[in-house]
Amino acid sequence: MCYSRAIQFNSEHYPYYSKADLAIRLAAIFHQSLDCPEVDSAGETLRQLLCRRKEIEHKRLLLGKLLDLAGKTVEAIEYYQEFSYRQNLATHPEITKQYWSSQQLRKPDFIICGSTKCGTTSLYNYLIAHPQVLPAVEKELYFFSHYFERELDWYFAHFPSIDNRQYLVGEASPTYLNWADPERLLQILPDVKLIFMLRNPVHRTISSFYQIDRISIEQPDLEDFIKWVTKTLSVKLESSKDIIPKPLCHLAFSEQLLWFHLIPSLYSVFIKKWLTVFHREQILALESEELYKNPSRIMNEVYRFLDLPECNLTNYQNFNPGSYALASSDVLQKSNTAFHLYNLNLQEYLGRQFNW
Repeated sequence: MCYSRAIQFNSEHYPYYSKADLAIRLAAIFHQSLDCPEVDSAGETLRQLLCRRKEIEHKRLLLGKLLDLAGKTVEAIEYYQEFSYRQNLATHPEITKQYWSSQQLRKPDFIICGSTKCGTTSLYNYLIAHPQVLPAVEKELYFFSHYFERELDWYFAHFPSIDNRQYLVGEASPTYLNWADPERLLQILPDVKLIFMLRNPVHRTISSFYQIDRISIEQPDLEDFIKWVTKTLSVKLESSKDIIPKPLCHLAFSEQLLWFHLIPSLYSVFIKKWLTVFHREQILALESEELYKNPSRIMNEVYRFLDLPECNLTNYQNFNPGSYALASSDVLQKSNTAFHLYNLNLQEYLGRQFNW
């Protein structure tokens, strides 16, 4: 594990930590194992560093993740709770001092469930800027899509233990739309409110492609990829077969990667099940383009959905933006046609139109 070794070589270089974190996430998504001896060694390096410099919070969080990889969940929870306390003490000092209860784990009040590359990072950051919304240990926890075996104490430890229901807590794991089990989530969190961010599926798919392209993972060129998308959707519609091959993890990595870009864009395939499991009033579906076009109006819609007072922020920056060249107009037109029926089904399920 190259980034583990890099951390040991230069423990002060922040990019090593962010890239190690990305490696951990991708390993979970693609079901890849990591080198346990390297993980243990990097964890020990971080422990020693934290003994000398307790204020380095991002190292505390990564150490918790490394302990998770090593199967030391109980110890990892302690680091997550300590990180959460320090994080909220910095942002909400009075509330944290008055209402923190380490003996009472907090359940999320809301979850932003997807989809990827649809602006969930911006939405989450706008939400935690509200004075009555407290940040989780980090935005994306992936519990219901990739880490359910770590059990509920692990999940709840990622939320601030604030014993005051005027203050809301939540997370944003965009993989939940297509990888989480709605029935399982309902059983554990029957009153949770769910938010779905949905973007023009053609643009979302291309954005996903370029995100992986930027980290130098080998894949076909964009034109060939879009042709594969168009052909795949057309064949599946004509044959009336299940669109997603199962089990996906048995495919070659190169083919998994193609589906990794496409699956989160098939909103109607997944949203129908969420609507059959949860009450409609527990679900809010937003158009990503509208969030960036009129963020104040959309955020006040979100606040009303969560029973929060309205709050006008001074800055609605675009978090985690990507820049890339679109495909040719001919390819885009064919892609729009391929997604057309899925988009019509989505509008029918949600009872609203999208400007795609």
